[in-house]
Amino acid sequence: MHVPWVGLSLINAAPTEVLFLSVLGVHATVEQSPDSNSFEFRVDHLQLDNLLASAGFPIVLGPTPVPPDKVQPVLQFSANVAKDAEASSGGGGPVAPLVHVRYLTVLLQELDVWIEQPLVGELMALGADLMGQNSTAASATTPTTPVKDTQVVVRDRQELMRVAPSSPGRFFVDLLQLQPVAVNLTFTSRTAVVEKRRSKTRRRE
Repeated sequence: MHVPWVGLSLINAAPTEVLFLSVLGVHATVEQSPDSNSFEFRVDHLQLDNLLASAGFPIVLGPTPVPPDKVQPVLQFSANVAKDAEASSGGGGPVAPLVHVRYLTVLLQELDVWIEQPLVGELMALGADLMGQNSTAASATTPTTPVKDTQVVVRDRQELMRVAPSSPGRFFVDLLQLQPVAVNLTFTSRTAVVEKRRSKTRRRE
């Protein structure tokens, strides 16, 4: 599977676009053989943009700039899972499934993160609005007539929530490779953002 480009927007109630996530070059491959299954997933590039008018840094998240000859996919994941038979737990007990991973590799390139105080405030306000809408919808759907037999309702709910016991699964990994994640975090207050915008205006003048 190959998806050239994926874009997602976060919009508030105004409506105003707050964040935009762009993902380029999404590749996914699944291969089956008589003795194993192979999985590969790759993202060539991703970037999260701050679209607020007060934004001092338009990019919130993105790969750290490197020379063109050293550019690598921002995320790479690959795994190979063997089709081994299930192994007994011993003592004549139930059979526990065994997941045999021959290799598991996760590579994530170095990322830069820029967080601004106005953006944090906007996201908190958006979250508060969503929580308020959910509570209003829940109160609107709550029945006003009292339930006569509360014990029956509680007992039925317990029956629905009961999960049948299952044998714990077991994992065995031959090779695990995780690239150390490096994140460069920058936080800017509202005052610093205003000063940066003023300096840009003075340069234009």
